[in-house]
Amino acid sequence: MKILVSTTKFGPDKNDLIIQELVDSGKWKQALANVEKRLKKVRDDRLLLNKALILVSCEDKARFLQGVEELRNLVERKPPVVDLDILRTIDQPDLYDYLDPEMLSSMWDRAQSAQPRNEQFLSAWITESLKRHDYMAAQKAATRAMMISKNKRRFFFQAVAWAHLSTVVPNARMDEKESRLCEAFAFKFLSAAASRVVTKDDFCSMFSKLSLADKQGLQTAQASAPIDPSSTALQTSKDVLLLVYIFRSQGKNEEALWILCDEKRTGLQSAIAAGSWELMAEKVKLLELCGYWQELWNTCYAVLLDANLARSGSTDIPVFSYGGIGDDFSMWKGLARAASNIGSEQIISKTCDAFKNMTFLSSRNRFLGRLEFELHPLSTARDKSDLLSSLFGYQNQYRASPSNFRDISHFMARIAANEKWPLLLESAKLAEVIAPQSVQSQEAMAIKWIRSELNSLKLDYNVVVSAEHNLSNTVLLETFAANCLRLYQISLQVEQGMPVTERRCGDDAAILAAMACIHLAHQNRSYALLQGTAILEKLLISSMHNYDAILLLVRVYLYQGAVSRAFELYERLDVKNIQAYTLSWTLLTRISTIHPHTSNTKRCDPHILLRDYLLWLQTKLDVSPTILQKHVENDNPMGLCETLQLQHLLRTSNTRFLLAVECDRILWRLNDPDRHKFRVPTIEGNLLLADIRDSAAVPNYEHHGQPAMDQYVRPGPVPSDLWVKLQIGLAHLRHKFSADVADMDVATFLTKWDSDGMPGDLKSNTEQLDDADLVELTDQEFQCLRLSLYLIKALKSMATFFNVWSNWSSNESPLQDLRILRRAEDDIHTAIGEIENAITDCSYWKEVNEQPQWYFESMGWEFFHEYYMEGELIVLYTCFLNIVLLFSMRVTLYATTFPSGETLPESLCNPQFWIGALREISRGVSEKNVEIGSIVRKLQGIYRGGDYVKQMRRKILEEDNSDDSSGFRKALDVCLGGDFVGSCCRTLADSWVDCLDGLIGGIRDANPYEQ
Repeated sequence: MKILVSTTKFGPDKNDLIIQELVDSGKWKQALANVEKRLKKVRDDRLLLNKALILVSCEDKARFLQGVEELRNLVERKPPVVDLDILRTIDQPDLYDYLDPEMLSSMWDRAQSAQPRNEQFLSAWITESLKRHDYMAAQKAATRAMMISKNKRRFFFQAVAWAHLSTVVPNARMDEKESRLCEAFAFKFLSAAASRVVTKDDFCSMFSKLSLADKQGLQTAQASAPIDPSSTALQTSKDVLLLVYIFRSQGKNEEALWILCDEKRTGLQSAIAAGSWELMAEKVKLLELCGYWQELWNTCYAVLLDANLARSGSTDIPVFSYGGIGDDFSMWKGLARAASNIGSEQIISKTCDAFKNMTFLSSRNRFLGRLEFELHPLSTARDKSDLLSSLFGYQNQYRASPSNFRDISHFMARIAANEKWPLLLESAKLAEVIAPQSVQSQEAMAIKWIRSELNSLKLDYNVVVSAEHNLSNTVLLETFAANCLRLYQISLQVEQGMPVTERRCGDDAAILAAMACIHLAHQNRSYALLQGTAILEKLLISSMHNYDAILLLVRVYLYQGAVSRAFELYERLDVKNIQAYTLSWTLLTRISTIHPHTSNTKRCDPHILLRDYLLWLQTKLDVSPTILQKHVENDNPMGLCETLQLQHLLRTSNTRFLLAVECDRILWRLNDPDRHKFRVPTIEGNLLLADIRDSAAVPNYEHHGQPAMDQYVRPGPVPSDLWVKLQIGLAHLRHKFSADVADMDVATFLTKWDSDGMPGDLKSNTEQLDDADLVELTDQEFQCLRLSLYLIKALKSMATFFNVWSNWSSNESPLQDLRILRRAEDDIHTAIGEIENAITDCSYWKEVNEQPQWYFESMGWEFFHEYYMEGELIVLYTCFLNIVLLFSMRVTLYATTFPSGETLPESLCNPQFWIGALREISRGVSEKNVEIGSIVRKLQGIYRGGDYVKQMRRKILEEDNSDDSSGFRKALDVCLGGDFVGSCCRTLADSWVDCLDGLIGGIRDANPYEQ
């Protein structure tokens, strides 16, 4: 906690330094005595604050409460404290638990009222309000500063920005009425700012009335200072863009469009907005949103016509001043959609002419715009021959472009099946008859042919191979994979003399072959997944940094349970900053229940990686006031909004909670000394989590309507908001078990448990589980959550007994009814019965021990998930039994006060029964660990030996398969080779051995506190 020790504004004196030294060394009593001694001589606000802060930091509860009271007295004092240093020290995060935001906002408000003309004070109020995300208070301060400051413009836009953020960043303290007021404030202020823009006519009218000297002075002033800081009118295109941005976020599209259509003040032909391409793009979006199709068509047509004139070198005067920039796909798309919705013959004809005749513009944009036009659901120009002509034309001109499939794939869902076949045939035909050009070398011609052939294969995979009815056709899958491997092998030969690069022209062919192998693996071809693994590893030999291949291979290794190898590959991505929250899901989803142990290699330690990501996040959540101040000084209100909205997006992202859950579980399982310091953040109220995971990171060429490729190699269902909330509840439950009870007796623990409520609101979230939600959880996760409810119910029953007993004791009334205690006994035994039925008995592991390799390789990641989730449940169960034992010991002490003749719950009055239960679970864990140890030793012996490599090499290369009608076996042998396949098998086996090391310690026999 920050302690203010300086008693003057000019720095600390000798006595202050003594206090600082005492505070730093933890000698709170001596520091407090020094402050109190000085207070007897002089009553000073800074000394009073120092005393309150020292008391709040004391471990003694009475002293702590005294400090909180003195702190609140200082905050609410009349007259108010006006010293900025004191106010800043009070308004610090360490004190937010004792001073609510309303109290702090009121403190600043009253202090500012005492010095209403102090602009510096208002700026400080804004800065401190932003630190605690109190945008309403910041807006209030900015509005007051605007009234007194010479730089009205700066505070005007700050007030608008803070009002806007108050509405878009959810705040549990703000009700709907306040949110609407802030929204109305931003709208009203910006509308007024737009109306205050001086038009050319207004300026001329005013200018004509001035004297010659005044006219010259005004012209000079305008030339030297185009932006007037004293004016609250819109003065730049950025101001107009901010207005449009805020209006659109409020759903006021018509009003935003009206602003952009006011050509005299704020329109695209006005003095302040002319030449802004960002505003033109916004206008096109607004016209489409509002359904003004004729105006949209006119605008897009004019922009494209100007671009065509500019590219042709024409001297005709354009309508707009964008020139060649106007040749943008958004304009072609707007033109196509507008024409389709208008539907008149004249517009259709002129649109078709534009696609044909604007030849100076990008042919790619024109082709894609035409496809958008002909495939639009409302298009009246839909003609099969025209559509095929457009498709063929695009394929003919861009057959060798790397973006070919990406462009076409956007339209595949709208192309009928009978129209896809001619497209496939044309694509294959074009790949075969590429006409050589004399200016090209032989090597360049070959690369062009490879890219053309590759685009044809991608289209074939998307339309035919990955269609649902063809996924069971193993011959088709093998034939396709063979063709891909042949093309990849040719590409390696063509580029043989070229240096190693991030990717080569034929890399995607190897990725397509690996995808076909993944589908084969789902057709009970278990070794097909190993074939796909070897193909991708081969690709990374010549293209070390092909991110598509790396991400897919990370998922494939995770799916097979080879997590340490997945970590090594993930390291190549060099994921930093925001990518940690958009890409990390590919590796870290459920990592704590697949590979939670600390690896010998630092980069393969999930604990370190998770902490690094969470540390980066914390630096972004604590936005530096310096960054905000830079936006203010640079007159950039849009930057202010974007910075703080990004901060909010990260704070509410599901990735933030997902990473915190994984990190917490690993710390807890490893019994890390810092596990009690780490806390999983709680989700406030009904806050909707933001999903910022990049779902398109892993390459995907699957058929429209089919799951993405990543879904075939995922370690469990994709975590949803419900999954995150339930896992947070479990994390809080673990902390309750392992921390709180260690510091207090069982009665205090249980009554505190009952008063605090269920951890993470686990019960209300679990009640949402129904058949539809089960797909979001693995079977093991659902089982653990379901059984946790039984534990919580039993704990609440025990807490109820202590609450009722304390009331009876205080009233000195005899206990007449034992129903509560008997209900607690029933709940305890119900929980025990359910958990013991759910925990896998030793016979399961004995069965696995008989065929360890088959179980392990068929289960993959689930083998580890089953083990770790069962271990977690056993540890929770052991903690619960310890609490019940303590409860039983306390009930035994109370037994003498129960009325005679009553039958007491036998088990709850017999601590030895629970000691026996603990010994029984310990014995069961020991037996499990023996079996698990045997399994691990067998598996590691298999994977360390050379026989496994030889056996798997034969399977991958299908050396025992005499039927090679598809040519797949030969293509594999030519592309991979036996030695390389052997090294891949060795890599996979070593990763499995490393991951199995985490199981050697067995399930922990948990006892986190003294009995």
